[in-house]
Amino acid sequence: MKSKYRIVTLREQVNGFIKSRIVNGEIKPGQKINEFELAEELGISRGPVREALRQIEQEGLVLYEPNKGCTVTKLTVKEMYEMSLLRADLEILAVNVCEGKYSDDTIEEMEKHVARIDEYDRQKNLGKVIEEDQAIHALLVQEPNLPYLMKLWHILDGTNIAVYSTLDSIGLLCWGRIGRNHKELLECVKTRDIDIITNNLKLHYISVSEFVKKFIEGEDDHV
Repeated sequence: MKSKYRIVTLREQVNGFIKSRIVNGEIKPGQKINEFELAEELGISRGPVREALRQIEQEGLVLYEPNKGCTVTKLTVKEMYEMSLLRADLEILAVNVCEGKYSDDTIEEMEKHVARIDEYDRQKNLGKVIEEDQAIHALLVQEPNLPYLMKLWHILDGTNIAVYSTLDSIGLLCWGRIGRNHKELLECVKTRDIDIITNNLKLHYISVSEFVKKFIEGEDDHV
């Protein structure tokens, strides 16, 4: 009989620990991650820490440089724009494939997450905001039941976290607007109108990089 329980590996535990440190602002964008100190703190060898960092690097949340080690990803405005463009396009593709006809169950589930993200937005709880944001947008992508599309979309998970953490670290995360933006997205999904949903998604994503540009001189500069 197949077990209902999934065993979490040590690497996965370390992965979650490092991500929580980044999301909570304990390790900030641009800051070096010390493998030895993490291993000492967790009471483990450096091997699982190194494996976890390699996985997180593939997700785009940390950057490895030879002879320097790993640092938390700090995105440029251009990188934010590119990530937003890719993520929006994948979600828009999902909307088009299912013709905007989201099920009642999906909308009901989305309502729960939107209520939560609105509450966490008011609390300025970045970790929970990111968690709910991920859940809301995952519901959009999973509706047409295309596993490879879902897999491609998940590749950008780490970069999505990096956008939030970068904006938060420089004081440009729009607290108070995050919940409202997702409420607007939900209302558009409820219409089940392809054009209304896709237009909102374009605004939802691209407006982030455009907003940052107003405060940064030179698109190639790090924020």
